[in-house]
Order: sequence, then C-alpha cells, then structure tokens
Amino acid sequence: MGSTIVKGTVADIRFRNEENGYTVLTIGKGGAEQTVIGTLPFLKQGERVRVLGTWTTHPTFGRQLKAASYETIEPTRAEEIERYLASGVIKGVGENKLDPTGNSTRGQVATVIVRYATLVQH
Repeated sequence: MGSTIVKGTVADIRFRNEENGYTVLTIGKGGAEQTVIGTLPFLKQGERVRVLGTWTTHPTFGRQLKAASYETIEPTRAEEIERYLASGVIKGVGENKLDPTGNSTRGQVATVIVRYATLVQH
C-alpha cells in the first residue's frame, strides 16, 4: 500500500502516552472523521494538520492511518485564528478564551505576536 496524505482539523485526542508521545487521534475531514495513530506528541485538539502515512486495519478499531510524518497548517482566516487561540495555545486565559479587554502577561502577548508574525510570513 502506498503513502497517503490526510489534511484536516484534529477533532479529538482519544489517547496519548505522555512518556513516548504515542497518540490516537481523529481528524475531521469533510464531515467524516478519520483515525490517525503514531508518535504525535505535540498535536492539540483544534489544530489543522497534514499527515503522511499508510492505512492499516486494526482488528478491533478498524481502519487507521499510521503516521510517518506530519506538519501543522497555520490558520489564515479570522475564524481559524480564533479557533486556534481558543484551543488552549495560550495558557492561563480563562476557559481558553482571549479577552482583549482583560489583563494579559507579557509572555501571552509575546506568544500572540510571534505566532501572528509567523502567519504573516507564510
């Protein structure tokens, strides 16, 4: 079987081994979810990703994409950026929501600026 590329948004982290990063997650793609397995220690729910892998069939859990590599797809539209920020990428903000009228730490502001600058460069 050849390699396949799947693009979509991480819908759910079903399992993650914190010691070795082995992860089982689902990617929402066109109304359907696809299961992805592999060493994916840094992916978070709500992130857009492109995963390269091969399809396998687990006797209990069915069809799964075994990831060989992945890359995150940076948000570009306003609603994607809002979803990305709400996913918990900035810690310490109440219920993972950015409150532009509230107080922010220098670290939080620096994180937003650096990540925004990265988006603009692409």
